Amino acid sequence: MWMSTDFLCGFQPAPLMPSRQGTVNPLLFAESTGAETGRVSQPSVLKSPPLGSSLPTTLSTDAALASAALSVNAASVDTFSFSETMWLTTLKPRAVLCLALAIGTLSGLGLTLRPRSPKPLAEIPVAYWAWRNDAPTGDDVRAVVGRGRGSALFLRAGQIELKKDALRRIRPAGGAFPDRLPLHLVYNATPDVLFRFERIEPAALAACILETFAADRDRARRERATVVGLQLDIDCPTRLLGRYRETLRIVRAGLPAGYGLSITGLPTWMNAPELPQLLKETDFWTPQCYGWRIPETLDDLTPIAEPEAVGRAVARAENLGHPYFAGIAAYGYLLHFDRSRRRLSLRGDISATEIRKFPARCINRDSVFETWRAETDFVIDGLGVRAGEFLVFETPSAERFAASLDAARTSCGPALRGFCLFRLPATDDPTTLPLDAVAAVLNGTPIPESPAPPERRSVHFTSISKPDAAPMAAKEGPR
Repeated sequence: MWMSTDFLCGFQPAPLMPSRQGTVNPLLFAESTGAETGRVSQPSVLKSPPLGSSLPTTLSTDAALASAALSVNAASVDTFSFSETMWLTTLKPRAVLCLALAIGTLSGLGLTLRPRSPKPLAEIPVAYWAWRNDAPTGDDVRAVVGRGRGSALFLRAGQIELKKDALRRIRPAGGAFPDRLPLHLVYNATPDVLFRFERIEPAALAACILETFAADRDRARRERATVVGLQLDIDCPTRLLGRYRETLRIVRAGLPAGYGLSITGLPTWMNAPELPQLLKETDFWTPQCYGWRIPETLDDLTPIAEPEAVGRAVARAENLGHPYFAGIAAYGYLLHFDRSRRRLSLRGDISATEIRKFPARCINRDSVFETWRAETDFVIDGLGVRAGEFLVFETPSAERFAASLDAARTSCGPALRGFCLFRLPATDDPTTLPLDAVAAVLNGTPIPESPAPPERRSVHFTSISKPDAAPMAAKEGPR
């Protein structure tokens, strides 16, 4: 999934979707989970005052009426948060009286209104995306199951490519399919397919997906792996969600019984009116609660995920009423800027520890970003860097990961089926949050200290001006 360049903000409460009867278990797809109930749409949340500030000493008539309404029905209302109380003060007096009457009626019926409290982390299933060219090793999967509470694995199984007007799968997962977790095989699309998505027939795309999934199911049987579902990670333009829905409808009709169908979702889709209809073609979905915006300039750095934005994304997904896994970031990346501080490329497979081997100087380091400036030309893992250009690393941290989970837990409701972490921590992948840190956050144990960055060593490097140097190009960063 590619990260959107639009920042996700300004959510508006959405109409509730009808409850879905007999929803398929998104982890095992072995039995129905029964009727799913929608949650009452919440009003837009107001920010709490800064720490140390005080509330107004006087209230308007409307605010006083709201307070009186709450006092009258104190027996039926547990505790309202600051944002919920402030929302009440924005209502007209008549609306407040109607609310008070409704609360009293519910109390008389034995029903109560309760504020949303964070769902205990221990009660939320945890799944992982494995998003590398090769399937994760058996040791990495065993570690995730044993220490990282892994309950399912979403495995990147290839890309759909369009070549000479023919669709086919490229880059299948190398190695053996893991056999210790239920697998959802994930297929994404090349940039060319996304660019030409409007001209690709939904039936042709669906046929390619179903044929590829059938071949991978046969492979899984040979390798004694358990496949339980198919997930599509097709980041089509928002305006083409209706066309995407037609593809999903055909895929769903051709999917063998017992397999679930899910999709990932871009942040820019959240307010699209076509989204509810799109989701009806799936058993569940995984909205991407990170990567709302990729910095375009060095002076406009934005973290991969911010807790407030994570909370808004989960609240919006919850209001849609469709079963979902919340996609949570647990990785870092590299941003490459030119001398004029404009972004050139993004890489998801180069860590900050690697730059210390090259002729570059760290010019800034804060709690999120490390900024380096090249002192001369060099090539780092195929990425050509010229003297004076900038490399910015965002390294994942346990604290920011925990803050994202807390925001999601506070905003979620009954539609949540679990968290899906991007990406699975592998022993040879330094750009992901280490498993020790992931496990500590998930299990509520002390977070291990991060090792101090090593001193830069003088090593041989290859200048990009040499004939035998790697080309001046950047790999596509994951998601």
